[in-house]
Amino acid sequence: MSSDAVLSVILIYDTPDTLDIMRQVIATRFQGVAKYQMDIVSAQKLAEKLSEEHYAILFIYACGDTEEITPFKRKVIETGGKDIFGRWPSESILICDKAARTAAYNLCKSEVFYSYETIRPIYDIGKIRLTLNRVGRYAMNIANLHHQQLERDNMVGEIEKSRAELDLVIKNVNDEQADKHGEPSADDSVSTLLEFKRKRNEMLSILARKIEKAKPQLLKTAIKQPVVIVADDQPVMQKIVRSILEPKGFKVELAANGQEVLQKLDSIKPNVILLDVDMPIMGGIETLQILQSMESTKSIPVIMLTSFSEKETFEASVEHGAIDYIIKPTSPDILLKKIRHVISVKI
Repeated sequence: MSSDAVLSVILIYDTPDTLDIMRQVIATRFQGVAKYQMDIVSAQKLAEKLSEEHYAILFIYACGDTEEITPFKRKVIETGGKDIFGRWPSESILICDKAARTAAYNLCKSEVFYSYETIRPIYDIGKIRLTLNRVGRYAMNIANLHHQQLERDNMVGEIEKSRAELDLVIKNVNDEQADKHGEPSADDSVSTLLEFKRKRNEMLSILARKIEKAKPQLLKTAIKQPVVIVADDQPVMQKIVRSILEPKGFKVELAANGQEVLQKLDSIKPNVILLDVDMPIMGGIETLQILQSMESTKSIPVIMLTSFSEKETFEASVEHGAIDYIIKPTSPDILLKKIRHVISVKI
């Protein structure tokens, strides 16, 4: 984790009464909370705040109902740009009145918020603090994975750049030699050969230093690279999931049915298993039951992949041990968010 890895907490509220309640909730948990009321002036100030550099952000929306949230966010976007809320790794939680629970649930179900709690007419301050702690830790874990991937990409980029520079130097020197005498040979002048060797050795030395500097972090990243088994009998779906996960630093293992999943578990300990419900030979629910029945595999988190939206399918998945489910087709953001959440809980 970076030495400047700090969680920025931003409280967005509707009325002074709500702010008074939230002061009691966050008083002992977070320091330096930035507070913004849902109005035009605050929307502009929040856009300026989000334009600053942040490691990770926890957004706390506190309001009597949910009607004002979308218009306020729209005002912030109009000032700061459409990517303003996604510029830094973040997570959001909604605190609302009990009467707005249905709307809050639907917003969380749509992935607008991670979770919600109620503050009026009666609220459990300890429960809200506990939820804030958990969501805050989750936001930091998302940020850690994000920044670790950026560091790895930067180091790989530096190595590739040095490699390209070395190749260019060697090519230029070889081209010069070819223009004069063809390939370098013992007949070339001593000064020409020495210049060639000097440039080559200089670039090799630079490349070696960069590789040596990057090696510990690259090895560390490789060791911690999360492994995901994707079990789906549709090759197209396998390719889609792989194309989403691998660029984000995940190692993906593919399986066409539950039997192949069990075979892979002899040599692989995945961080997560994505398990399709409807597969030939051995379907998802049957595979899930077997995984839960064995001591060596029952602790592996399983997320069900399904094109079924019936309540019975969800209930059966949860009953047999699935930690979450994803309805196909899904967006890359939802897929990554659910997998990262599972991994952050296990870390």
